[in-house]
Amino acid sequence: MLISKNIGKMDVTFSITANQASYIGQFLAVSRIAKSELWNLEYPSGYGYLQHSYDQQRDETLFTQQYPKQQAIPFNLELLTFSDNRVLKN
Repeated sequence: MLISKNIGKMDVTFSITANQASYIGQFLAVSRIAKSELWNLEYPSGYGYLQHSYDQQRDETLFTQQYPKQQAIPFNLELLTFSDNRVLKN
């Protein structure tokens, strides 16, 4: 779940096909870190962003290990298109 105060769209577009695995990559929620001037400590600022990346070889291997009966299914890379916003980074 993502709770955001971002008022911009966070659309992610991709296609799926029957009997194929549509690989859309990995999403990580990243917290921005702030530094306290008073105590000289770092702490979560309450702000963050989603980071997206692809590692198809790693994830295809994990898919095959997790679902060995699905090895014959094509594992297709689906390149995502992102709306321009400050919350989702590719």
